[in-house]
Amino acid sequence: MFLAGPPSTRDRAGVAGNSAVALYPLNPNQVLVMLKPGLHHRGPYRLDHTETDSINTEVVAAATKTTFERPGDEIAVKIEVPPWPERQELDDETVARLSPQAALNELLTDGTPRTRWVDLHTAPPWPVPRW
Repeated sequence: MFLAGPPSTRDRAGVAGNSAVALYPLNPNQVLVMLKPGLHHRGPYRLDHTETDSINTEVVAAATKTTFERPGDEIAVKIEVPPWPERQELDDETVARLSPQAALNELLTDGTPRTRWVDLHTAPPWPVPRW
């Protein structure tokens, strides 16, 4: 999972080109964290409770359909994220009528990754700011 990061804002989708951090949960107690060149870990490698909660929120927010956890943990069920922004699906006939410029625009806007944090006023702060 990619997290866009400063200097980008929360309304930018995390993709390889603009991501500050790539995360990959390995198990319930470990996450692989890869920082873009030039960034370095500041502080301990162990996440505190608040940082762990923020990473869990990002994992849930990145999910397109569902998340899962070990029975009895009840972590994800307590996390609330906004719905994905509406996306207009185009049928084949509509796509065939698009000009090359309109098709490119469609690809660059609706064909690229999105973020749930389009409303910056309700977006949580960046997870683990010490990264």
